[in-house]
Amino acid sequence: MNKDLLTTLRGIGFSANDATVYLSALELGPSSIWDISLKSGLQRSTCYSILEELVLKGSCSKSNDGRRALYSVASPKRLMLAARTRFERLERSVSELDALASKSSAKPIMRFYEGLEGVREVYLSCLDVPQGTTVLYMGSDEITEQNYPEILQEYMAVRQAKQIPIRVIFEDTPANRRIGPDDMTQLRATRYLKTEAFHPVIETQICGDMVAYVSHNAQTPFAYVIENAAFAEQERQKFELLWGVAATLS
Repeated sequence: MNKDLLTTLRGIGFSANDATVYLSALELGPSSIWDISLKSGLQRSTCYSILEELVLKGSCSKSNDGRRALYSVASPKRLMLAARTRFERLERSVSELDALASKSSAKPIMRFYEGLEGVREVYLSCLDVPQGTTVLYMGSDEITEQNYPEILQEYMAVRQAKQIPIRVIFEDTPANRRIGPDDMTQLRATRYLKTEAFHPVIETQICGDMVAYVSHNAQTPFAYVIENAAFAEQERQKFELLWGVAATLS
């Protein structure tokens, strides 16, 4: 069974077995529990429970040919419309949910991400900031460009589209120096620290009340995110101290 399709379905809330049953029933068309069980490789009792649950959720319909029950799962387009409706409902509630979260702002929210997709999610979440917010960045564009250029290009494109400015402190290397001349067109201000004193192995991004730490490892990159106003302010003060030092060396 197509692993990419299974992953896609799991991304919209299906369990592994749910996805397997859905794809099997989709390929078969209106089918009995027996046929879906044979196709999916799952026990009939498991298929029955999943299909009945899908019926309750509106993702499957049930009919009878006079001898047996037949199940027909919803089309992919209907699934997409349902997922889009859920997303739009969540989007409308974000402000209200943020208000609830702000009541416990003293308690930090910590999340761990692993792999290229995890790093991509962190990069893009750093751009979910109020208009006028400046992202603060410490690291090495050279390492990011080398390990996952596609993610970096997407990040830059989204940042430009949202008109989010960024202030950057780079290790002073020839590769990083090549970036500076583009500052005016990239909504970016760049400063450098000498490599013998500043050689970051972990990238730091400060955006709003969130601080993201990204470990650039070509095999298993990972990121750690902390959301807390006090913590972000502390990291912002550290950045400003280094920014001032870098100004005297540029």
